[in-house]
Amino acid sequence: MVVKMPKAPVKPATDSTYVHTIKKGQTLREIAFANHVSTKDIADINPGLKPESTVRPDQKIKVPTYKNSTWTEYQQRREEYERQVEANKNNAKATEPKESGYDPIGKFCDLLNWVYNLF
Repeated sequence: MVVKMPKAPVKPATDSTYVHTIKKGQTLREIAFANHVSTKDIADINPGLKPESTVRPDQKIKVPTYKNSTWTEYQQRREEYERQVEANKNNAKATEPKESGYDPIGKFCDLLNWVYNLF
């Protein structure tokens, strides 16, 4: 069974937002992380703002809610992918042949002891 890796989110989240006032020292990344969204989600709904933009204190930006973010959708697809990979690993372990009991290190130690006892 082939499992395809999900692609990164591409559609902007615009269903539900709130206005956030930037505080001194805050970055776009911190705001995104705190709201469980990506910087791209924030940039997509704020004209003139890019994911790598620097924000300034008292600037007002719209922030999408977690429920409506493309990051949430991506995380859900990623979790589903990881569950499928884990299920495939479990299926593969069930069909692997059992170990034969052959111990190469033990055999090597026996050989060394035999050589040692020759002298």
